[in-house]
Amino acid sequence: MTLKRLTHLLLHLALVALVTASAPPRPQGDLTDVRDWGIPQGHFYTQTNGTAESNELGYAVIDDDAALFWTSFQDLGGFQALGYPVSQRFQFKGLVAQAFQKGILLWDQRSQSAYLMNLFDELSAAGADPFLETHRFIPRSNAWTEDAGQPWQVIVANHLALLEEDAAIKAAYFAESSHGRDPITFNGLPMGIKDYGDVIVLRAQRRAFQLWKIETPWASVGQVVVVNGGDLAKELNLIPAPAQAPVASPVPPLGYGDPAQGETAYRAAGCVLCHGLQAEGGIGPALVGRRLGFARFLNAVREPSDVMPAYLDEQITDQEVRHILAYVQSLAAVP
Repeated sequence: MTLKRLTHLLLHLALVALVTASAPPRPQGDLTDVRDWGIPQGHFYTQTNGTAESNELGYAVIDDDAALFWTSFQDLGGFQALGYPVSQRFQFKGLVAQAFQKGILLWDQRSQSAYLMNLFDELSAAGADPFLETHRFIPRSNAWTEDAGQPWQVIVANHLALLEEDAAIKAAYFAESSHGRDPITFNGLPMGIKDYGDVIVLRAQRRAFQLWKIETPWASVGQVVVVNGGDLAKELNLIPAPAQAPVASPVPPLGYGDPAQGETAYRAAGCVLCHGLQAEGGIGPALVGRRLGFARFLNAVREPSDVMPAYLDEQITDQEVRHILAYVQSLAAVP
């Protein structure tokens, strides 16, 4: 340890006990719009927890030794392509699975990759076709007897011919190619198409597409939308009930750090000695007015790159660091 660092540490320890000044708490502000946030190894979503009023329960999408679902989710287009998660992880035919609004991801341990389940094939095998057609306007699959004994290229051509029945649905089916994804791999083969009067629906193995001919709350006239197949899987209990239930996040959102508690922790940890009474800076850099992300802020506390002493978890918890960051971000810049 250098003399400069040793001097700094001794000064830090000697002065912490002398810091007793206190400023009035600052309001935290409205955080009701915080619906998803980063967690270790992934992200936590509350948008599909079943109640618009609660942002405490939800579903985590993470990478771990069992499955790299967070990375796969992003690679496959994130919530824009798959919607938000609608389940925890569960086992499906020996594979790790997780449901999203517009599909269910399966993890292949051998190839270390994720792919979308043939969801509508599985629903058909579970006997759901009568319900899907009667209550959700999802057509049954064609018999496809012409596929028997044919090479893959011919089978693909047979199924893609369904798309010629409507140009808008065909464009929606092939839209994945503009994002670098293979439409057949992403959507599955087209299996059936039907005009229900108000809506034309294409059923593929993995996703279904609706072309609406009337104005609806979720689609304008002529718009093609992807059916929320993951929600259908929940409704029809293809997903085990325990996995359907939302849970509390392992890490609270950054916005839910409490500035009042953060002020107390800021002073107790001796931050004022180097960063100033109002985080305006001194020996250490100013913290006020800087929109630092939590991960970067936490790393600076745990593994500082300068003369600042490192704070271990037993000295200050991650949640206390969140409180400190919330406090710092609540301050007005000092001239």
